Amino acid sequence: MRFEDLPPEDRYQIERAACRFLVAHCYVSLDEACQTLNLTLPDLWSHILQEAGLPESDPPAFAPFA
Repeated sequence: MRFEDLPPEDRYQIERAACRFLVAHCYVSLDEACQTLNLTLPDLWSHILQEAGLPESDPPAFAPFA
């Protein structure tokens, strides 16, 4: 499912999970995390959502954390 098509509350929970992941692992951006972990953005996004117990979605078209 597209991130942009999710209800606002779901998008908020996913954004919080992404922020918590970056802070917990001391990354300044999703791009830095992708490079360090040698993952594509969709793979990293999926990992973040699974780790947080959230439903799958595509990364945002405009990744505000990149």
